[in-house]
Amino acid sequence: MTVDAKKVREHFARARAYYQRRDAVRALAAACLGVQGMASAPLSGVGLVEAQGALREVLQLFSRDAAMRAAAADLAPQGFAYQRGGEKALLAVLRIVHDELDAAGSRESYEDALARKQRIDAALLQGMRLLQQNKVSEADASFAVAVQNYRDEHRLFLCVGRLLVDAGEVRRAIPYLKRGMEVDPADETMAGLLAEAMRRRDGAA
Repeated sequence: MTVDAKKVREHFARARAYYQRRDAVRALAAACLGVQGMASAPLSGVGLVEAQGALREVLQLFSRDAAMRAAAADLAPQGFAYQRGGEKALLAVLRIVHDELDAAGSRESYEDALARKQRIDAALLQGMRLLQQNKVSEADASFAVAVQNYRDEHRLFLCVGRLLVDAGEVRRAIPYLKRGMEVDPADETMAGLLAEAMRRRDGAA
């Protein structure tokens, strides 16, 4: 079986990106895909060295995360570590930590969920009003607050992207739409709006 070293590194790059966005569950899921790729068949040469380096960078991030360390306390008391040949064991640990954090995250109370959704709605409404007043930077800041409260409301990114595109702010819209495609790659409406925004951006360049 041939393993695409580039694809493995891309999984680890996504894991870093998700972690930096404070999305530990998706960071762990992406890391699992990368380690699974390494475990499925041996890499060699430069591909192996680069994949190992990328994996170790991700594990260093995970080892500094209090929630991940707590979830892995019994399995990896010294933190997450990688040794060649130990991919399957590491994958098992990462999957357990992923499942535990995912389950913990799904236990959001009704009251907490309602309050969070109300914060999203309030930030969106404020952003819309600011856009109408041509206060684009302030509107973008309000939209960022809405996104900070995102959990599984995938259409949020489409909503913000459409508001910004309709206001002619395609450059500001693109990051939101790209994030939306990351969390919901099958959303054809989002993909179409992203393509439109990029065409308008490139046409104005």
